[in-house]
Amino acid sequence: MKNFLFCCCILVSSILTAQEVSKEPVLDSVLQLSKEEQLKMLYSNPQVLRTRKKSYETQDAYNDELKLYNDAIELHSENEILYGFRGNFFLTTREFGKAIDDFSKSLELTDNMDIQLYSYMNRATAYLNIRNFQKGYEDLLKAYEIDPTNVGILINLGAVTDEIGKGDETIFYLEKAIQLNPDFYPAYGNLGFKYQEMGDHVKAIEYYDKVLELKPGEPLGYSNRAFNKLKIGDLEGAYRDINISISLYPENSYAYMVRALIYVEGGKLEEACDDLDHALDEGFTEMYGDKVIQLKKQYCANF
Repeated sequence: MKNFLFCCCILVSSILTAQEVSKEPVLDSVLQLSKEEQLKMLYSNPQVLRTRKKSYETQDAYNDELKLYNDAIELHSENEILYGFRGNFFLTTREFGKAIDDFSKSLELTDNMDIQLYSYMNRATAYLNIRNFQKGYEDLLKAYEIDPTNVGILINLGAVTDEIGKGDETIFYLEKAIQLNPDFYPAYGNLGFKYQEMGDHVKAIEYYDKVLELKPGEPLGYSNRAFNKLKIGDLEGAYRDINISISLYPENSYAYMVRALIYVEGGKLEEACDDLDHALDEGFTEMYGDKVIQLKKQYCANF
């Protein structure tokens, strides 16, 4: 992902925790509630989807929970909120195609603006995870029409516009997010990256300064600021920042690539090649492409 924090997890949504839905009476009790109460429950725990890792330790746990949703939907096939519950279940288990189908069904069944907002946001999340950026953008725009003050939607629009060739919209959405929430540091980080891409490294550094002011110790803030300091010739500042970043987040392959570039600029090719190897070991190619491989071919033939 190109952006500093490409917030695919915009979710204000949630699902019942695995513990909560593992007992059938709980789901039965949900079906006794009004649609408004069901929707409130759907939004009740925004931390449930805090990771993208599969959250079910055994196949039985997965099967049991899915059976609850399937049985409930079979009995109440016109209940759009149940599709939202199951859609979020599929988001948690990274079955994005199935999640898209469920959120689409929920949208088909409802004219409730809150449910539409919920479904568009979460379907966008599924699309972004399968890198269908155009579809994700379209859903985020529909969500934005419903709630133009939602910072999560704005951040995601700011991130995805670059991916679909609408980079001229990026700054608008990110600056609006900052206007709504001046303390939301990811917006400053994404703006920093945008100015970095535009070649305005001084402006980029200003935004990464703001990131680190709002969240001291943010390793991505240091690694991105280091890159931009390198670009303006501040090798000492770049080296200081990148070492802090690596000390805070030693698994960050991007940081090793940046430090390698700093070493190259300083004429320390052996150290640079060591860092390029480290970047590859930490999975740089899988996340960012073949830039490190190209750098190794250019600088490391003798090491």
